[in-house]
Amino acid sequence: LKLNGTSLKTAYALSLLPNFVPQILILTVSFEWSEKLGFGLSGMGGIVFVHVLINSGLCAVALHQVVLSKMGKMGELALVEGAGKFQFFTKGVLPYLKLDIFLIGLLVFGICFTSFGIPLVVGGVSEATLEVLIYEKIKMNANWSEALFLVFIQTGILFILFFPMSL
Repeated sequence: LKLNGTSLKTAYALSLLPNFVPQILILTVSFEWSEKLGFGLSGMGGIVFVHVLINSGLCAVALHQVVLSKMGKMGELALVEGAGKFQFFTKGVLPYLKLDIFLIGLLVFGICFTSFGIPLVVGGVSEATLEVLIYEKIKMNANWSEALFLVFIQTGILFILFFPMSL
Protein backbone atom coordinates (compact mmCIF):
# COMPACT_ATOMS: atom_id res chain seq x y z
CA LEU A 1 0.00 0.00 0.00
CA LYS A 2 1.59 3.22 -1.14
CA LEU A 3 0.29 6.51 0.21
CA ASN A 4 1.48 9.95 -0.73
CA GLY A 5 0.28 13.53 -0.63
CA THR A 6 -3.33 13.97 0.36
CA SER A 7 -4.01 10.30 1.04
CA LEU A 8 -1.05 10.14 3.46
CA LYS A 9 -2.25 13.26 5.30
CA THR A 10 -5.74 11.78 5.48
CA ALA A 11 -4.37 8.50 6.85
CA TYR A 12 -2.33 10.43 9.44
CA ALA A 13 -5.38 12.48 10.47
CA LEU A 14 -7.55 9.38 10.84
CA SER A 15 -4.81 7.59 12.80
CA LEU A 16 -4.37 10.51 15.19
CA LEU A 17 -8.08 11.25 15.58
CA PRO A 18 -8.50 9.22 18.81
CA ASN A 19 -5.83 11.43 20.44
CA PHE A 20 -7.77 14.61 19.64
CA VAL A 21 -11.31 13.68 20.64
CA PRO A 22 -12.46 13.67 24.26
CA GLN A 23 -11.72 10.41 26.06
CA ILE A 24 -15.35 10.05 27.03
CA LEU A 25 -16.20 9.56 23.34
CA ILE A 26 -13.63 6.77 23.03
CA LEU A 27 -14.94 5.21 26.24
CA THR A 28 -18.55 5.35 25.05
CA VAL A 29 -17.69 3.73 21.72
CA SER A 30 -15.54 1.12 23.48
CA PHE A 31 -18.37 0.17 25.84
CA GLU A 32 -20.79 -0.08 22.88
CA TRP A 33 -18.42 -2.33 20.91
CA SER A 34 -17.65 -4.52 23.90
CA GLU A 35 -21.37 -5.09 24.53
CA LYS A 36 -22.04 -5.93 20.88
CA LEU A 37 -19.04 -8.25 20.68
CA GLY A 38 -19.94 -9.90 23.97
CA PHE A 39 -16.92 -9.23 26.15
CA GLY A 40 -16.66 -7.17 29.29
CA LEU A 41 -14.69 -3.97 29.31
CA SER A 42 -13.57 -3.69 32.90
CA GLY A 43 -10.51 -4.05 35.05
CA MET A 44 -6.91 -3.76 33.95
CA GLY A 45 -7.60 -5.53 30.63
CA GLY A 46 -10.21 -2.93 29.76
CA ILE A 47 -7.86 -0.09 30.70
CA VAL A 48 -5.13 -1.50 28.46
CA PHE A 49 -7.61 -2.13 25.61
CA VAL A 50 -8.86 1.47 25.62
CA HIS A 51 -5.33 2.87 25.79
CA VAL A 52 -4.34 0.68 22.83
CA LEU A 53 -7.31 2.02 20.87
CA ILE A 54 -6.30 5.58 21.59
CA ASN A 55 -2.54 5.33 21.12
CA SER A 56 -2.04 2.79 18.33
CA GLY A 57 -2.54 5.45 15.64
CA LEU A 58 -0.02 7.74 17.37
CA CYS A 59 2.53 4.92 17.43
CA ALA A 60 1.90 4.09 13.77
CA VAL A 61 2.41 7.68 12.66
CA ALA A 62 5.51 8.11 14.83
CA LEU A 63 7.05 4.87 13.56
CA HIS A 64 6.25 5.79 9.95
CA GLN A 65 7.95 9.16 10.39
CA VAL A 66 11.00 7.59 12.06
CA VAL A 67 11.34 5.00 9.29
CA LEU A 68 11.02 7.67 6.59
CA SER A 69 13.49 10.05 8.20
CA LYS A 70 16.13 7.53 9.29
CA MET A 71 15.85 4.79 6.71
CA GLY A 72 15.19 7.01 3.69
CA LYS A 73 15.85 5.19 0.48
CA MET A 74 17.68 2.30 2.16
CA GLY A 75 14.57 0.13 1.89
CA GLU A 76 14.33 0.58 -1.86
CA LEU A 77 18.05 -0.11 -2.23
CA ALA A 78 17.81 -3.27 -0.13
CA LEU A 79 14.89 -4.55 -2.21
CA VAL A 80 16.73 -3.79 -5.46
CA GLU A 81 19.80 -5.58 -4.14
CA GLY A 82 17.70 -8.68 -3.47
CA ALA A 83 16.79 -8.53 0.21
CA GLY A 84 13.27 -9.68 0.99
CA LYS A 85 10.89 -7.44 2.90
CA PHE A 86 10.98 -9.64 5.99
CA GLN A 87 14.77 -9.87 5.90
CA PHE A 88 15.09 -6.11 5.48
CA PHE A 89 12.71 -5.54 8.37
CA THR A 90 14.40 -8.00 10.76
CA LYS A 91 18.02 -7.31 9.80
CA GLY A 92 17.79 -3.64 8.84
CA VAL A 93 14.87 -1.76 10.34
CA LEU A 94 14.60 -3.33 13.81
CA PRO A 95 18.29 -3.17 14.78
CA TYR A 96 18.72 0.32 13.33
CA LEU A 97 15.58 1.77 14.95
CA LYS A 98 15.43 -0.11 18.26
CA LEU A 99 16.25 3.02 20.29
CA ASP A 100 13.55 5.01 18.49
CA ILE A 101 11.00 2.25 19.00
CA PHE A 102 11.95 2.13 22.69
CA LEU A 103 11.54 5.92 23.03
CA ILE A 104 8.12 5.84 21.34
CA GLY A 105 7.13 3.10 23.77
CA LEU A 106 8.30 5.24 26.70
CA LEU A 107 6.29 8.19 25.42
CA VAL A 108 3.11 6.14 25.15
CA PHE A 109 3.74 4.60 28.57
CA GLY A 110 4.10 8.10 30.02
CA ILE A 111 0.83 9.18 28.42
CA CYS A 112 -0.95 6.13 29.83
CA PHE A 113 0.79 6.49 33.22
CA THR A 114 -0.71 9.95 33.68
CA SER A 115 -4.15 8.97 32.41
CA PHE A 116 -6.95 9.69 34.82
CA GLY A 117 -10.32 9.27 33.16
CA ILE A 118 -9.88 5.87 31.56
CA PRO A 119 -8.74 4.00 34.70
CA LEU A 120 -11.41 5.74 36.74
CA VAL A 121 -14.25 4.82 34.36
CA VAL A 122 -13.11 1.41 33.10
CA GLY A 123 -11.22 0.14 36.12
CA GLY A 124 -13.58 1.38 38.77
CA VAL A 125 -12.45 1.09 42.36
CA SER A 126 -10.84 -2.30 41.85
CA GLU A 127 -8.04 -1.03 39.60
CA ALA A 128 -6.36 2.05 41.02
CA THR A 129 -3.63 3.96 39.26
CA LEU A 130 -1.44 6.68 40.72
CA GLU A 131 -3.68 9.37 39.19
CA VAL A 132 -6.80 7.86 40.76
CA LEU A 133 -5.00 7.51 44.09
CA ILE A 134 -4.02 11.20 44.00
CA TYR A 135 -7.63 12.09 43.23
CA GLU A 136 -8.88 9.97 46.12
CA LYS A 137 -6.37 11.54 48.52
CA ILE A 138 -7.63 15.01 47.59
CA LYS A 139 -11.34 14.48 46.99
CA MET A 140 -12.25 11.73 49.41
CA ASN A 141 -9.81 12.24 52.28
CA ALA A 142 -8.85 15.94 51.85
CA ASN A 143 -5.28 14.79 52.48
CA TRP A 144 -3.29 17.28 50.43
CA SER A 145 0.09 16.37 51.92
CA GLU A 146 -0.13 12.71 50.85
CA ALA A 147 -1.50 13.76 47.46
CA LEU A 148 1.40 16.16 46.95
CA PHE A 149 3.85 13.43 47.97
CA LEU A 150 2.31 11.12 45.32
CA VAL A 151 2.53 13.92 42.74
CA PHE A 152 6.26 14.26 43.47
CA ILE A 153 6.69 10.49 43.14
CA GLN A 154 4.84 10.52 39.81
CA THR A 155 6.90 13.48 38.59
CA GLY A 156 10.10 11.68 39.58
CA ILE A 157 9.06 8.54 37.75
CA LEU A 158 8.19 10.54 34.62
CA PHE A 159 11.49 12.40 34.83
CA ILE A 160 13.40 9.12 35.04
CA LEU A 161 11.40 7.70 32.12
CA PHE A 162 11.75 10.73 29.86
CA PHE A 163 15.32 11.71 30.71
CA PRO A 164 16.75 9.40 27.99
CA MET A 165 14.76 11.34 25.40
CA SER A 166 16.69 14.52 26.21
CA LEU A 167 20.07 12.95 25.49
